[in-house]
Amino acid sequence: MTSAASRCASGDFDDRVVIVTGAGSFIGEAVGAVVIEGGGRVILADRVVDTGAAVADRLGERAAFVETDVTSDADLDRLIATALGRFGRLDGVVGASANFEDERLASDRAMWQRVLDVNVSSAAVLTTKAAAVMRPGGALVH
Repeated sequence: MTSAASRCASGDFDDRVVIVTGAGSFIGEAVGAVVIEGGGRVILADRVVDTGAAVADRLGERAAFVETDVTSDADLDRLIATALGRFGRLDGVVGASANFEDERLASDRAMWQRVLDVNVSSAAVLTTKAAAVMRPGGALVH
């Protein structure tokens, strides 16, 4: 059991279904592990297939991976549909995807638009889409 999971009471996530974006990262995998160890199931989302699929394999049958570019509304729709289709519900979202691109004073408008699209706009769009289908008592964390 991870140290974070040991702080969760057994059953904190019983039967809850949580989407985790940026799931191929250390943080995304750790969040998925905590949810599963608490009795929940996770839909892992990442744009890097090899990394995201490997995390799902490590976490086991209570995890599913969906290749997702969070800047694509169609991908977000497919992500949510997968949670509903595979597990029958959606109780929460943890947004762990992030763009850390930074050229300091050489950063141009296009770079800032990419960063804001991943870090802000996509979080807002996913929140709206997920909230429309989430069960009462769910949570959204970005």
